[in-house]
Amino acid sequence: MLRDLDRHAQQLGKGVSWCLRMAWNMAADQLGEVRALQRLAGHQLLAGKKTTRLIELPVALWLSVALEAERLDRSRSWLLQRAWLLARSHFVSE
Repeated sequence: MLRDLDRHAQQLGKGVSWCLRMAWNMAADQLGEVRALQRLAGHQLLAGKKTTRLIELPVALWLSVALEAERLDRSRSWLLQRAWLLARSHFVSE
């Protein structure tokens, strides 16, 4: 998933952080609906080796993600991944 995000960021001439901020803004209303998240089947998650990467986000966005993660009892990473999957088609056509 990180490679996919990197690729889209490079195509746009933007950073990964910018892409995640935009993805969160686009998908935040859908993320509150558990059914919408459940529609993102496991096969939609992009395959690859798990890697950790530090991504800086504005404090207000991070707090929003953290509150939603707590409400849904999910990790912040899980939510941001789903936000990206929900919004990625709006970035660059493949």
